Amino acid sequence: MERYDDLKTIKSLLLLGAGAFLLALTTSVTATYAWFELTNAQKVAEIGMKVEQGSPLEIGLKRNLSDTIDYYEAIGDKELSEHFPSYSPGAKLSPVSGMNLGDWYNQDTDLSRAFPELYSLSPGIASPIRTSQGYVCFEAYFRSAQPGYLFLDKEGTKIVPEKEINRETEAYYGLSEGSLDKVVDCVRVSFLSNEGYHILDLEKEGDTAFSGRLDLNGDGYYDSLDGQEIVYGQYTGEPVFGESPQSDLDNEEGEPKTSSGVKPFLEDESKANGYAPAIEPAYPLDAFCLKENEPSFDPTRQFPLAYLSADEPTRVVISLYLEGWDKDADESVVDGTFSLDLCFTCLYQNRT
Repeated sequence: MERYDDLKTIKSLLLLGAGAFLLALTTSVTATYAWFELTNAQKVAEIGMKVEQGSPLEIGLKRNLSDTIDYYEAIGDKELSEHFPSYSPGAKLSPVSGMNLGDWYNQDTDLSRAFPELYSLSPGIASPIRTSQGYVCFEAYFRSAQPGYLFLDKEGTKIVPEKEINRETEAYYGLSEGSLDKVVDCVRVSFLSNEGYHILDLEKEGDTAFSGRLDLNGDGYYDSLDGQEIVYGQYTGEPVFGESPQSDLDNEEGEPKTSSGVKPFLEDESKANGYAPAIEPAYPLDAFCLKENEPSFDPTRQFPLAYLSADEPTRVVISLYLEGWDKDADESVVDGTFSLDLCFTCLYQNRT
């Protein structure tokens, strides 16, 4: 068994911002907690991937409409566009959600062929809608001369707000200094492989609920349908609604109003009635990393991204998206810019 201090690393697999993958969020309307409208200024400028020279790990992309995998020392927009015709530099991103995970990821899921399913919401439509837009998703193939488990390297994996760019943007729009840096709290990176599906929240500080009421069109009122406020998202139990008010009801400061003549959602009464939002199954970085010199991992608290058989390419689907249900995914972070580094290592040992 190889020790962790002998492991090789794929450096800077995915870099956002500062010359590799720049994410800019903008909005033209005011919305509320969790979801906001975006204009076409939100773009992915470039994706870059790099394999450390001399590493026994390799990373490749499959040729379009074939099973041939091309391996590179460095991968950028040119290579991604050649292998994925649907990918185009400058692609837009918008808030989506990883809710309803069990609809596609279950005991019947073919991990060798599946892709993650993400959802969006629309005003006046009570149920989430599957979407194929608004996020980045691609297949990468890892290959190693020795069998082992793929992990993230803690020192090399990080998400950082581009403070210089954010300060300039804040000054231009008259925003509070530092407000745009919170965009990093909304970012999620997911990995789908032979080891299952895992969601990484690099700034995790608590649980994210996948349900609630929203003002998706930004008109200052919670969305309603057929005289009743919409409870969006994924939840169990049944929500409880109050009597329709004669006039508009103000809620907490900064929150949308309840329209007159519309039955309001009652949170406390709903919880007592068994209503419970689904909780995002995201983990912090420590769950996908090994400590220095660690010869093995604890499967109760550490989750490998994939298992690599010797000299065989292993498929890993990497997705990057903004979790719209994150409490920080609102108009306060639009125009925020950040950079992200994903650094991979391998613990070389046979699967037990």
